[in-house]
Amino acid sequence: MKKCPKCGKAIDDEMVICPSCGERLQDSKLQNTEFISIHLIRWLLLISIIIPVVGFIISLSLKNKYPLVSKMITKFSTFGVALLAMLFLLGAICYIAMTLSGVSFL
Repeated sequence: MKKCPKCGKAIDDEMVICPSCGERLQDSKLQNTEFISIHLIRWLLLISIIIPVVGFIISLSLKNKYPLVSKMITKFSTFGVALLAMLFLLGAICYIAMTLSGVSFL
């Protein structure tokens, strides 16, 4: 038997919602997984923003001396920006789906 974190009443281990107060009970493993996945998504988005910006800066600095390399880096950076846009759209869709399903992760 475990206790409800909100009202403190004893409840069965299999219960998902406290029958007394209606508090949603979550498994600590599930909370850790959600916490890790949210931070992983934040880091991936940050990296996907930084890499294209650095690529554009490098391509501009190499434009006069190595025009072919600069052109190639610009193409890859443009691909990175397109990938970032897709990740942002996917993230927005996931956020909306989670909000509509009642999952809070903030």
